[in-house]
Amino acid sequence: MVATIEQEIKNYTQKVIKGQVRCSVKVCPRCEQKPDLFRRHDVRQRQFLIIVGRLIVKVMSFLVRMKCSLCGKTFTQYPSFALPYKRYVSQQIMERTLSYLQDETMTYERATLAQDAVATRGRSPPGQPLPIFHPDPVKVPRLAASTIHRWVTTLGGLQKTLRAATNLLLEKDTDIHRLCFDVPAGKYRSRHRRSLLQDCLKLFHVEARYRVLFNRSIFPELGIRHCWQ
Repeated sequence: MVATIEQEIKNYTQKVIKGQVRCSVKVCPRCEQKPDLFRRHDVRQRQFLIIVGRLIVKVMSFLVRMKCSLCGKTFTQYPSFALPYKRYVSQQIMERTLSYLQDETMTYERATLAQDAVATRGRSPPGQPLPIFHPDPVKVPRLAASTIHRWVTTLGGLQKTLRAATNLLLEKDTDIHRLCFDVPAGKYRSRHRRSLLQDCLKLFHVEARYRVLFNRSIFPELGIRHCWQ
């Protein structure tokens, strides 16, 4: 699993370097029009973290900025392993968030792994723009319970993305709107938090059904299309 994610990041990095990354959306998230093409506008380096037991593997890659040929505005093209403002890879964010939501006894603290060090893999060879391997561990703070809390809050807040995915499923005559998404009472103290947790859990069910019907994830395409809201 970890090796697969790391290889996916490296493959994507090589595509960025070779200029092979194409925009995954057809409708501009800024002007909501369909331009003939999206041009590559800029590239910025991004550090991604992969949890491996008590260690975190650090892999360096890039995020590509795309520019709409109609409105001239730019937006970030996120790969499948990335979420906005998150350094941890999306696969592990989703796994730990779903584990917290489904297990009645799971707490934010238990959802984290004790981590004391980072096994970094990335130092650029002379003349190369991208770091690949660096075996020296670097001390960092352990993953905090508040990090899991933020992941839940972020995913539960993707209202536009969730609504768009649900509408696409309904066009296929699915019964997704009939399902009840409830979470244990001990996981919230307010109606607002309960609603957010329910939406977060629904997102996972919609994502699973979406993969079956459309053979692809709602991320990053719908996320980008709806500005990760």
